[in-house]
Amino acid sequence: YSSTEIRQFEKKILARARELPGTTAVSLTDWLPLNLSRKTSDVWPEGYVPQPHESGEVTRADVSAGYFATMKIPIVEGRAFTDADDARALPVMIVDQTVATHYFPGKDPLGRRLRMWNTLYTVIGVAKNSAHGRMGEKPEPMIYNSILQEGGPETILQVRTPGDPAAAAPMVVEAIHQINPRWLVYDVRPLRETTEMASTFAIMESTFAS
Repeated sequence: YSSTEIRQFEKKILARARELPGTTAVSLTDWLPLNLSRKTSDVWPEGYVPQPHESGEVTRADVSAGYFATMKIPIVEGRAFTDADDARALPVMIVDQTVATHYFPGKDPLGRRLRMWNTLYTVIGVAKNSAHGRMGEKPEPMIYNSILQEGGPETILQVRTPGDPAAAAPMVVEAIHQINPRWLVYDVRPLRETTEMASTFAIMESTFAS
């Protein structure tokens, strides 16, 4: 599939998942926190000249509208992504509190621009700091891009439900197959299993370190 087709499919998946009964929030991403993996890029404020050997590396994720509601990560300033933040729109970015404080100390980060690769992204929101790799870790810089602007080949659908998430899984899979029955849907599991793995790994690290 071309990038344009993938973005169109992602919009269809979001629309179909939002219609499912009993769902309270739906989103897409290409990365899950606490899954023992990292995706990073170098990010610099507009006009900033890095010093020799200076690192601008930050953790990043491509996410859709609804991501912060699904993950219950508050937007403390500005706004979250919407479906309008697609490839036809201005390149935008949401940063966490650590990035905002580091790059724009004492200043309002909204409307300022950060360079990633060869593109300038306008900051539209600030998200509360959250755990990325380990439970209880020290806050690390994190940025979020709109998956409808920067999404890659991997797409993870997230569905929040007040009931048993495992019981809702077949309904979610069927909704995706109604769009395209040839798509493979795999690794369907409650998010708590991911966080439990991260907690177990942290305990093992602590045990070996002591």
